[in-house]
Formats: sequence, structure tokens, C-alpha cells
Amino acid sequence: MGVLRSLFLEDPRPLWVILAIAEILVLAAWSRGRARWKLWTLAALPLVGVLLGLLDWAVETKYEKVQRSVRTIARAAQAGNADRLIERISDSYQSGPYRKEHLAALVRWGLPQVTVRPQPSSIFFDGSTATVEQRYRFDSTNRAEFQLNEAITWEGRFAPDPDGEWRLRQVMMISPFERRPEEFLPRSLR
Repeated sequence: MGVLRSLFLEDPRPLWVILAIAEILVLAAWSRGRARWKLWTLAALPLVGVLLGLLDWAVETKYEKVQRSVRTIARAAQAGNADRLIERISDSYQSGPYRKEHLAALVRWGLPQVTVRPQPSSIFFDGSTATVEQRYRFDSTNRAEFQLNEAITWEGRFAPDPDGEWRLRQVMMISPFERRPEEFLPRSLR
């Protein structure tokens, strides 16, 4: 069922390729013998492709919602937009003893001091939550209070908030070692 949902609602491009090949085959068959069913099929195949596109556009699956949230976080980090990134953190955020305000403080303090280059993410669902693994390359700027020049892999847990938006509920650095991001926050700001 997941493959069909993916094909029809998340990425209909493989179906469009199949429809295009079928259109070419029916066109070749029509050129050999002009039957009415072939003409109808030639007209129907592009219409089916348009309907698939409309269905993909009209329905946003939970995978696409998580993907949109992850992209928003990545773009905000890359642009240095702390407020936009913080919008994607749930008010229910909990990472050990840390809450949303701790992660927000870290983002506001640290993001201006680094350049961030996100890499593609992996999304896995486990019931009503999604686990996202993403690697970011951080490089300290000249004005940084700390030196950070490495790629870090993060694992975040996303879940829907009451408004239906999937937001970050928990995050952990998993490579090069395990650590909560809030542990990077200077003690004076905790």
C-alpha cells in the first residue's frame, strides 16, 4: 500500500513515464490501423497524467508534511534565519532535561556564528512519529566564539502538533558522538 500511496500521492513521475511510453505505443499502433479505441486511448492517457498531477498537488501526505518541515529547518539553518527554524520546533519539545526554550536559545546564539550546509535527509515512520536523520556541515565564521568545522549527523523526532503541522519534538547528535544539542549552549545561557 505504501508504494501505491507514494506513486499516486507523493511522486507520480514513474507513472508519467509509463503513460508517456503507452502513448507512444498507442500512437504507433494507431498509425498502422486507425481504430476508434486507439484514438480514445490517445486522448485519455494525457488526461490521466493531468489527473495524477492534480491528485499529487491536492493531497499532502504525512511524509510530505514531515519533508516540508525538514526542508524549512534546513533552509532556515542555511540562511541563518533563527526565527524561521524555531517555528518548526514543537512547544512539546523535550530532550532530556531540556525544553524548547533551551534549543531556541542555542539556535539564536549559535546560528549567527556558523555557516550551515545541509545534506539530504532520511525519513522513517514509526506509528504517529517520524524519525529524520540528516547531516549538516558546520563551519565557524570569523566572529565565532567557538571553532566548529565538521559534519554532524542529527537524528530528530517529528510528530504532528494540534494544528496538524509536523514539528521537531526531540533531537540528538548521533555522529561523530552522541550528544544533545543543548549541551553546546554556554552555561551562562542555560
